[in-house]
Amino acid sequence: MLLREYLATRLAGKISALEYVEGFVRRIEAGNPSLNALVAVDSNRALAEAAAYDSAYPPGSPGLPLGGVPFVVKDLYDAAGFRTLSGSWLAAGEVADQDASAVATLRRLGAIVVGKAATSEFGWRAETVSYRFGATRNPFNLNRGVGGSSGGSAAAVAAGLVPLAFGSDGGGSMRIPAAFLGLVGYRASRGILPSPTPVSEAVSGLFTADFPSLVGALDAFRGSPVVGDPDFIRQRPFFLSHFGAASKRPEKVAVVRLRGGRPAHPAIDRALVSLAARLSDAGSELVEADREFDGPWISVLEARFGPKVVAALETAQPVEVDPALLDLAERVAVLGIAGSARSLAAGRVLVARLVELAQRVDLIITPATLDVAPTNPVPETYNPDPAGFTYQASLANLAALSLPAGMDPDGVPFGLQLAVAPYHDPLLMRYAAYVLELLS
Repeated sequence: MLLREYLATRLAGKISALEYVEGFVRRIEAGNPSLNALVAVDSNRALAEAAAYDSAYPPGSPGLPLGGVPFVVKDLYDAAGFRTLSGSWLAAGEVADQDASAVATLRRLGAIVVGKAATSEFGWRAETVSYRFGATRNPFNLNRGVGGSSGGSAAAVAAGLVPLAFGSDGGGSMRIPAAFLGLVGYRASRGILPSPTPVSEAVSGLFTADFPSLVGALDAFRGSPVVGDPDFIRQRPFFLSHFGAASKRPEKVAVVRLRGGRPAHPAIDRALVSLAARLSDAGSELVEADREFDGPWISVLEARFGPKVVAALETAQPVEVDPALLDLAERVAVLGIAGSARSLAAGRVLVARLVELAQRVDLIITPATLDVAPTNPVPETYNPDPAGFTYQASLANLAALSLPAGMDPDGVPFGLQLAVAPYHDPLLMRYAAYVLELLS
């Protein structure tokens, strides 16, 4: 049962939170061993919390906005009662005694943590695989990957293990898995949702199986307090109150088809071209915008995230570490402080160019990924660059989401990315609703 259906059914008194959570616990027990999406599960605690919620808010009575909804947390962030291992043998793995801000907010809304979801080591690799936990597998084809780094969260939703998952996105970590798994993956503008951690380079995001469920989950955040969050913006309640608005046709649409002169996988490219034609037929003005997504974006991403990786490795005991992290640390060390400063300065120019585009048009549409989901196990050389179009939006703080757009020849999903100017998140939802109408 989809999240939006559960909330309506429970309000009608036809299902209890305990019944709803029990169903997902059975799904986790049956499905997770083959998928490796969840690295920790506490079914007993989740069932006890669901029973307690039913006692406080009996089925049929108004309750909390997300009352009784089970969800999982990406294992980069704390959830009280669970260890945070970050997909790495480097992590100390102490049991958290309190929740990360976003997790605490979801709990205050009535949602119930069922477990922790797999991630790539420290969230760097664009595929969910680590020495500590192995690879997360795609429920559409167990021989294919799920993207990353929020791949465990996405796989759990795609396989029906939970109806909602919390992840984070610093370079595409929500939108890449959503594309590979046929989900809606939302990367909010910074400050719209509670931050994953107080000093996170990434921002919070949500996975749902369908678009109305995402809008419903976002609506639940309206009026929810966020305490001690440095990214909180005063306009947040206003933004959230408009997420449920009707669909809207974008007047001017930037269509990004090429990355470095290369189109995406033929199935993805055909879907993008088809959508662009439908938008044009419906009256939207199309603008080519390949140039804004070209440039040394990956070096900017590395300069932003790399120093934290270097610091973690310098204090580490000798353990197996993802080669992608070692390569990143080496590149950052070679760059040095001056080189990193030059990359960040170049990044400011690239970001300004992309933000100017986002302000000049209503909507930007790109492939969510250049390629379809990779085979599993993923080659050690797999890195964020095959994403191609997501980390630019992240670095420019664009509001962005991935929508399902079709299947590759083997029946595995792919998606398209929709992005708008920073803090135009409500408009993003209205444009997404319109695009879904065209795709239906």
